[in-house]
Amino acid sequence: MTRQSISIHEIMWSLLVYMFFVDVCSSKYSHADATTISRPSNPVNVTVYGLRPFNLSADISEKNTADPAGDLFFWLTDRLVAPYACRVSNNTWWGCKEQHTLTHDSVYTKTVVEVDGTWPNSTQHGVCSTNPGHACYAACNPSDSSGAEWECRCSDDGNGHMPPCDVVGRANIFDRYPTCADSCVAPNDLWKSDLSQRLGGLWYSTPVQAECDGAGSLACQWRTVAVEKTVNATCVNANVLRAVAKAGAACYSQCPPSQQLDPTSDCSVTCTFQTILGKSRSFPTLPGSGMSRDTLIDAWLSAFESNDPASGGCPPL
Repeated sequence: MTRQSISIHEIMWSLLVYMFFVDVCSSKYSHADATTISRPSNPVNVTVYGLRPFNLSADISEKNTADPAGDLFFWLTDRLVAPYACRVSNNTWWGCKEQHTLTHDSVYTKTVVEVDGTWPNSTQHGVCSTNPGHACYAACNPSDSSGAEWECRCSDDGNGHMPPCDVVGRANIFDRYPTCADSCVAPNDLWKSDLSQRLGGLWYSTPVQAECDGAGSLACQWRTVAVEKTVNATCVNANVLRAVAKAGAACYSQCPPSQQLDPTSDCSVTCTFQTILGKSRSFPTLPGSGMSRDTLIDAWLSAFESNDPASGGCPPL
């Protein structure tokens, strides 16, 4: 009787100990599996910024982003100037068709991305351009009229550039628009080229086929590390416009009062580019050298460095 009781207790105790260790080990390895992250080769962190409608701000898959100079360049030459360009070109300028889709509820989002720091120029699916202005960069745009679905154009862009989609892309703006941008359809196309030489900057493309653990991914070239701050685009852009208005007060004062209040009016937008560029191919008779790159970028970046509007900061959304 005693021997039988001891054996039962021993068996029950052994079973409890066994179940405890099975539970611990199971939890340990399940947790490890859940936190395993695919990472690019030669990983480096890059801070990028994107200007988009708020409903598209959280995800950079199938999107383009930029460094500070690159996004400032994009806003000035593709967004601020758009109403003027559409007016003077009678709506033939390439960006006119995007205005209603992409310019509502605009925000900038700051994101930290981990990428393959070697910036490979070829993949198993293709070879990129040797021109640093194009390289593996792919233009990413809405694929439907609502602007909700996006895709990176990893095919012939009309200039013989065919970046594969299984690679993170980077383009140098200085090398991308050295002469006259967008076929010189409108006067602002030369402004764009001149500004590319003043600001420089980088543009990035992050196709889903190159996203680590992305749906339908063919390679692990990039992954999002953190979305750090999203701010109202009007707040960011106002910092730049204030700096330009201060430097170009004499030019703006000659605009009709109604156009002084509208930064996209013909007079105001012309003064903005005259003030920034100074004597240039666009404005060969102007005196002075225009505004410095650092002045412009500092005004733009201040929005992300503080939340206090008194310091040029913009509160997060």
